[in-house]
Amino acid sequence: MELPPEESHHASRVVRVRKGDKIGLLDGKGLEATAELRDLSKNKVFVLIKDLVFHSKPAEHVVLGMARLHSRRILEDVVEKCTEIGIGGFAFFRGTRSQGSPQIPDKWRRIVVETCKQCGRFWLPEFFSYSSLLDLLQVTPKPVLVAVKADFANGFGGVFDSETTSATIIVGPEGDFSTEELDQLRSFGSRFIYLNANITYRSETAAFLMSSLVLYEMGKYKKQNN
Repeated sequence: MELPPEESHHASRVVRVRKGDKIGLLDGKGLEATAELRDLSKNKVFVLIKDLVFHSKPAEHVVLGMARLHSRRILEDVVEKCTEIGIGGFAFFRGTRSQGSPQIPDKWRRIVVETCKQCGRFWLPEFFSYSSLLDLLQVTPKPVLVAVKADFANGFGGVFDSETTSATIIVGPEGDFSTEELDQLRSFGSRFIYLNANITYRSETAAFLMSSLVLYEMGKYKKQNN
């Protein structure tokens, strides 16, 4: 089997594998392979698959619904860090006060691949793009949890029970949600969550903090028994 060009370059030029070395391969959909390097040249690496193991999709599935921010670099950081901690999908939408379109650059997909390889995730997070918050709310998993600093927001108490395995986190843009968007969120039964009663976080900070707390509350970080 010949590795794809990018993986061949990484193996031969970055990791500098040698003939006979054992390497691990992932397909991003649960399949893990142990392979032996059989031949390599300047731009090509050939391996022999020795063993295959399938890992089931994680029971907990959390989607991060993120309004498009002004800085693409900041969104790249959100994608990388939230992939590391276990977010199962990214749903970007154009908020009323967003300063950009919700496109998904190829670079973000490469960031996800590299991050999953580094931290040992067997399933790649999915990407979705929506033209508005309303479009996202019509299809996203519930409960919907909205990070917001407001008098009507509450803590995490009572949000999850032992049966909860999926959720959607919604984080607004730099200019926050519009009144219309808040009404849309209410109409879909969203829960408004405050992260800190005294501090206002940037959108990217709120996304990471909210994601970490939700995954923790859902039991994502519990030690697994072998």
